[in-house]
Amino acid sequence: MDKRRLTPTDIVVYKEIGKDEIDFKEIIKVIYSYKRFISLFFVVSLLLALLYLFITKPIYRVDAQIELGSYIKYNNNIQKRVFFTKPDKIIDIVKYKFDRKIDNRSIYPKIEIVQSSGLLSISVEDYSNQGALNYLKEIINFIKSKELVSILAYKKFLKKELYILDDTEKEYKGNLKKLYKRLNSPLNSKIEESIIFQISEYNKLISSIKLDKNRYQYILSVITEVNFTNEIKKSTKPIKPKYNLILLIASIASILSAIFIVFLIEFIKEGSDKLVLKGN
Repeated sequence: MDKRRLTPTDIVVYKEIGKDEIDFKEIIKVIYSYKRFISLFFVVSLLLALLYLFITKPIYRVDAQIELGSYIKYNNNIQKRVFFTKPDKIIDIVKYKFDRKIDNRSIYPKIEIVQSSGLLSISVEDYSNQGALNYLKEIINFIKSKELVSILAYKKFLKKELYILDDTEKEYKGNLKKLYKRLNSPLNSKIEESIIFQISEYNKLISSIKLDKNRYQYILSVITEVNFTNEIKKSTKPIKPKYNLILLIASIASILSAIFIVFLIEFIKEGSDKLVLKGN
């Protein structure tokens, strides 16, 4: 066993090492000595948080998903669904008209629109459920009115095409009757061949017209207007402010802030005491 005596240098090093160690008992003692200050700081912070929640207007939200109007378009006999108005264009128009942030008006009602495969998800936030719901209905009615103009114009075009096809079919059938009548009369072989050829061509044309008519009638039957894909969802509780979260954050932040202030005070006191000792 080494019985060497400690030198003054060893004692200094030992003391310095001791200073670097964290004394948890001392920390708890300091915090406990300021328990009234910490409690007061906590209560005041909590009261301020409650005051903020009291004066802040609650925000409610309603959500709806709508499908835009569309029709069937044929391309090389392949069906493709086409929207009367592109979803991105609808979003731009609606935001320009209804988004309060654009012209620096009140931020509420606040709208959010997201599109996916022709479906528009519309969310409206306002100070009440009824206010948000009314604003949402106003937006949807606006979209419907915009779409209705295009839908009616396209339906009118299809009906006009069907009317023309009907007239053409009647005309061709009338010509067929005349050709069949001529075919029953005495004819030379060349004229008879010509009439048979014409009858064949008219039958082809009439078949083509019938196909076109069926196609137009089918397109008319599957035209979709703006409609809801699900029920409007209303928030039963305010989505903002988040009461529990704000109170939790305020509680934790107040305690941590109070402890930080306590150690700051202790640090300043210790520095002042050292200055006094040096001055003496």
